[in-house]
Amino acid sequence: MVRTYRRKADAGEWSQEKMKEAVNKVQNKELTLRKAAEIFAVPFTSLQRRVTLSRGIIKRRDGQPALDENAEKKLADRLLHLASRGFGITPKAVRKYAFEFAERQNIKHKFDRNAGMAGQDWFHRFMQRNKKLTIRKPEGLSRARGKPECVYNVDETGMPLSNRPPNIIAQKGAKDVVSMTSVERGENVTVLACMNAAGQYIPPFVLFKGVRKRDDFLLGMPPGTEVAMTENGWVTEEAFKLWLQHFNRYRTPGKVVLILDAHASHTSYSVVDLCDSFEIELVLLPPHTSHALQPLDVSFFKPLKTYYHQQATAWQHSHPNQGITKVAFGALFQRAWNQAATVGNATKGFEKTGIFPLNANAIPDHKFIGDQESDIVESQVQSPSSQKCSYTCKPQIQNHLII
Repeated sequence: MVRTYRRKADAGEWSQEKMKEAVNKVQNKELTLRKAAEIFAVPFTSLQRRVTLSRGIIKRRDGQPALDENAEKKLADRLLHLASRGFGITPKAVRKYAFEFAERQNIKHKFDRNAGMAGQDWFHRFMQRNKKLTIRKPEGLSRARGKPECVYNVDETGMPLSNRPPNIIAQKGAKDVVSMTSVERGENVTVLACMNAAGQYIPPFVLFKGVRKRDDFLLGMPPGTEVAMTENGWVTEEAFKLWLQHFNRYRTPGKVVLILDAHASHTSYSVVDLCDSFEIELVLLPPHTSHALQPLDVSFFKPLKTYYHQQATAWQHSHPNQGITKVAFGALFQRAWNQAATVGNATKGFEKTGIFPLNANAIPDHKFIGDQESDIVESQVQSPSSQKCSYTCKPQIQNHLII
C-alpha cells in the first residue's frame, strides 16, 4: 500500500534552497556559520552538520530519492514527451520505465530487480516531486494530414502446425465423424504481420518455439520473410525489437505511424527508444478494442487462416503418415499469404476501422457493448491470443490515432 509520509514535528520547515546557499557561503569562507544561519534563516546546528559532516549534501527528511534530481528530470521530461505523442503511459508502465531508465543510464538505484520495476511508494513520491505530471484520461493529439503509405498496423497471430479439419460429407445421424489431422494438438507458430493503408505489406516475421534456428526453416517462405526463435513461440520484448529492425528495412522512408495493441512487449522503454531512432511514431490502440479497431483483425487474419487451413488439409491428404514440421510450414504458409495479402484486404481493414480515411462513425455501436467497469489499466497479456477481448466501451477514434 502506498504510504503518504507526514512530518511529526515542525523541524525542517526551512527552505532547502536557503540551506544550500548558506552552505555554499560558509564553504567559500564568505560568511561564518552563525552569520550564515542568521541571514538565511536556517538552524545553526543543521547548517553546521552539513558543512562539517555531510560535505554540504542536503538530505531529505522523508528519505533520499532512488534517482537523483537530474535523473528524475530526464525521466519526467521523457514521460511528458511520450504523452505529447499520444503514447499511453500507465502508473505500472512508469514504474517499469524508471527501472529500465536507471539500468540503461547506469544509475545506481534500489529498485526491485526481481520485479524489474520501481515500487509504488517511489511512484507516489515521484509524482509529488514532479508537479507537471498527473494521472488523467488520455487526450488526443491534433490530427495531422497523413499519407496512407505512412500509416501502418502490426499485430501477431498464431498459426498451428496441425490442420483444422474442414466440414466433410458423412452419414446422416452419425455421431463419430473424424478427419485426418497432422497431430492431435499441434504447436503454434506466431506470425507478425504488418500492412499500411495504401495496401502494401511488410514481409512476414515468423517466430518458432525453440532455441536453435535452422536455415531450412526459411524454405518456401514468402520473399523477405525473417524467422526467429523464442522459448514458447510467443512475442517477447527482444523479438519485437528484432521485428522493428525488420520493419525498418522495408517500410516507407521518412516518419511513419505504427498502430499496435498494448501488449507488454510493445511498450518497454527500450522499444520506444528504438522507435524514436527509426522515426516511428507509436500509437497504441485503446484497451480491449482490437476486434474493432485493428485493421489486421478486421480484414486480414481471417482469410489468412482460412487459406492456411485449406493448404494444410490438402498437404495432409497427400502426406497421410507425416506431420507438418517447421520445415514444411514455409511452403504452406506462403500459398496462404499470397492469397490473403491483397491490396483490397489491407485498404478494407483501414477503411472499416475508420482509421483511413478517418471516419469516427465507421464502427457500429453494437461492437462496443459490454463491461465498462473493468480494470484495464494494469492488465498485462501473456500470449497473443489473450489480448483479444469482446468487451469495451466505445472510444473516440480521433482521440487516439494520428492520421
